[in-house]
Amino acid sequence: MKILGCDLHAKQQTIAMVDTETGEFTEKTLIHKGNEVREFYAALEGPVVVGIEATGAMQWFLELLEELGIVCRVGHPAKIRAAETRKQKHDRRDARLMLDLLIREDDFPEIWMPSSEQRDLRILLQDRHQWVKIRTRVQNTLHLGLPDAPKRSTLAYRPRQPVPERWGSLGPGQCEFAAKQFPVWFEN
Repeated sequence: MKILGCDLHAKQQTIAMVDTETGEFTEKTLIHKGNEVREFYAALEGPVVVGIEATGAMQWFLELLEELGIVCRVGHPAKIRAAETRKQKHDRRDARLMLDLLIREDDFPEIWMPSSEQRDLRILLQDRHQWVKIRTRVQNTLHLGLPDAPKRSTLAYRPRQPVPERWGSLGPGQCEFAAKQFPVWFEN
């Protein structure tokens, strides 16, 4: 089994890796250009566990590891930092720290991460929420543009009095807007 501690950044990642069967220890820095990262992780044989610190730009990396069938454990940044006694940050030292925490299985401060299906569902819900907000804004705008409108939905609104009496209370430009939106009102 191979265990990797990875200090992930936007343009590069530093890896500390140990093979538990042979005891071989490796440190490496991968630049995020081309297919270098994909080729490195695809070449790893046997069960592989990767530990990273939670960052804002980690989603592409999590998707890559999931696609390659590699287990990725995401750690809580503050708790990982608290495990290091030195105040200086260094990429290789941080990668080794995550590797040490992964080797001592109970010490790695793992956080819950949603599955890809849950992430997709969240995106759909966020999109739906945005569309509902837009619809509400449009309805409220239409409602404000209509004089004496009832408190129910503007789209279902039908005037209770003849249209010509309402024409006088419409402001400049509103008459044309209302005629386009509600042609039923302006039919003779």
